[in-house]
Amino acid sequence: MRFGLTMVDDRGPSLLKKPRRLTFEEKGFTNNVCVKLDGNEWLFGERPFRLTDGRTTGDWPGRWKERDISLPQGAIGRKSIWIYDTQQVQITQTVQLINGPQTGVSDTCFVHYRIDNLDRFPHRVGLRFLLDTFIGENDGVPFLIPGEKQLCSTSRVFGRPEEVPTFLQALEHENLERPGTIAMLQLKLGGSLEPPTRVTLGAWPNPTLASRDPRCKQEKTLWDVPVFDIHTLSPADSCVTIYWDEKLMPPGGGREMGFTYGLGSVAGREGKGRLALTVGGSFAPGGEMTVTAYVNNPTKGQTVKLELPDGFELAGGAAEQTVPPPGPASRNSPVTWKVKAPRKEGPYTLKVQSSNGATQSQTVKIRTQGIFGN
Repeated sequence: MRFGLTMVDDRGPSLLKKPRRLTFEEKGFTNNVCVKLDGNEWLFGERPFRLTDGRTTGDWPGRWKERDISLPQGAIGRKSIWIYDTQQVQITQTVQLINGPQTGVSDTCFVHYRIDNLDRFPHRVGLRFLLDTFIGENDGVPFLIPGEKQLCSTSRVFGRPEEVPTFLQALEHENLERPGTIAMLQLKLGGSLEPPTRVTLGAWPNPTLASRDPRCKQEKTLWDVPVFDIHTLSPADSCVTIYWDEKLMPPGGGREMGFTYGLGSVAGREGKGRLALTVGGSFAPGGEMTVTAYVNNPTKGQTVKLELPDGFELAGGAAEQTVPPPGPASRNSPVTWKVKAPRKEGPYTLKVQSSNGATQSQTVKIRTQGIFGN
C-alpha cells in the first residue's frame, strides 16, 4: 500500500507531455513506512519474501486486516489497516486528496496514521515515513526552511520537536516568474495529530551508499535513515524522513500522526523575476503564519519590508530586514517573517517592497476550517 503523487493538468491532457511528479516513483515504490514496536523494526504492510535461491529475506510479521478500502462520502483516497497479531497493535493508514487551504482545489495529499494498542499489556510503538521527493522534473532542488537565511541543498537534521519547521517548500526552477512545480510539505498540522519528534533532509538511501553506511537499503531501509548530502551522488537525489519516535502505549491507548504533501504557491508576477512571495502555516483566525520573500540576486545592503493589512501582527522581529547574500545552492535568498492572523475571517493582501523598487503582493484567505478544507 505504498503510494506516490503526480500532478495532472485539468485544462487538458495534451498540455503536459507527461505527469509532473512529486515523488520519484509515480506509484511511490521508493517511499516506505517503518514501524518500531517493542524495539523491533518492521516495514509497514510487508511480509518476508522469497529470493530466487529459495532463501527468505526480512522477518516482518503482521497481516492486512483491511486493505485498499474506499473512503466514505465521496472522499478521494484509500484506507488500509495492518495488524501485528502477537502484540495486538493495529496501524491504520489513510491517504486522501484534500483541497488546499488557499486554492480550494484538490492539490494536497493528507497522509494520516492511527496506532491502536488492542492488547492487555503496554507496548512501545513509533512510526517513521521515508518520502522520496521529486519536484516536477528535477531532483535535488534546494529546499526553503522557514527562518533560514539560505536555501538548503545539502542536508539538515531537526533533532527535537521544537526544531522541526512547520513546513518545507521547494521550487522546480529558480526563475521566480516561472518557478514550475512548487512542492509544499506541511509537517505540523495541529489538532489531535502529534507533531513529528524529529525530521531529516538529505540524500535518498541509495544502495550505492551502503559502502559508507550499511543501513542504506533503498526502499527496504529500516528505522534509521542515514543522512548524507543531497548531492552525494550524481544526479542528486533528495528525501525527507519524518519520525514519530517510540512511546509507551498503555492498553487501549492510541496515537495519531500525519502530514500533508502537495502543491504550494509562490506569487511572483509583480516582482518580475526579482522578488516573489509565499505564505505557509495556519490560515485559521488567530493562527501563526510564515511569510517568506524570495529575492533574486540581492545586492549588498538591499532590504525588503513587509506591509501587513489591518488585524495582522508581527510575531517578533522587524518589518524591514536586510537580505542575506545567496548561498551556493541558489541565486535566490529567503527573508522570513512570523505573523499572527487576525480573528476576523476574510481575504487579506500582504505586500513586500524591496529597496530596489520591486514589489510583490499575495492575498490569503483567513477562515475556520479543518484539515479536510470544510
